[in-house]
Amino acid sequence: MKRFSFLYNRYIIVGGIFLIWMLFFDQSNVLNQVEQYQELKKAEA
Repeated sequence: MKRFSFLYNRYIIVGGIFLIWMLFFDQSNVLNQVEQYQELKKAEA
């Protein structure tokens, strides 16, 4: 269990939650950014 003791660090936990929030739940999440980028490239062509 000592190998995974870093997972119990509060900064790692909060950082992981923040990363998940920014990737999926934020208004400007990754999926929306990809869609907007594709629409922009399509409009420029």
